[in-house]
Amino acid sequence: MVWGRDGEIAFSRSIPMGASRLDLLHPIRTPADVPIAVNLAADAIAQAPIPNNHPAQWLLVGGTGAALKDIALGLPAASSMPDTYTIDRAAIAAQLIRFASLTPAERVLVPGLPHGREHIYPTGLAVLLALMDALTIDRVTVTLRNNTDGFLYWYALSNHSA
Repeated sequence: MVWGRDGEIAFSRSIPMGASRLDLLHPIRTPADVPIAVNLAADAIAQAPIPNNHPAQWLLVGGTGAALKDIALGLPAASSMPDTYTIDRAAIAAQLIRFASLTPAERVLVPGLPHGREHIYPTGLAVLLALMDALTIDRVTVTLRNNTDGFLYWYALSNHSA
């Protein structure tokens, strides 16, 4: 997590809980696995204190976000358009329950899910929901931009020579 204002980073924290790590701890194979996985992610987030002065607008980068956008819009995996897509917590939770109800073999048939993410995609959504709950976020904007884009933008504005 990183947030800031006026080009300055105000807070950054890496939480030791991602989709792959959660899948190793508690894979999501049925809807009954969802609350357990979300609680494990919430416990990891709770151990990394987060200040209350967080922003109201959130951007989501990475594989789970890109898949979330493509699946929600019924697009092929790794679609470059649209480059942003806003989705609310209820839609994310519904997508998690849908994928928890499918076998990995059925998941690969869903348009928008990249090959190889059929096992960890549901746990990625569980981590996202736990984070949204911890920060009282009701919606996120998926962006195909990433942390490198932000660094390059800062670098260009900082008058560094290449």
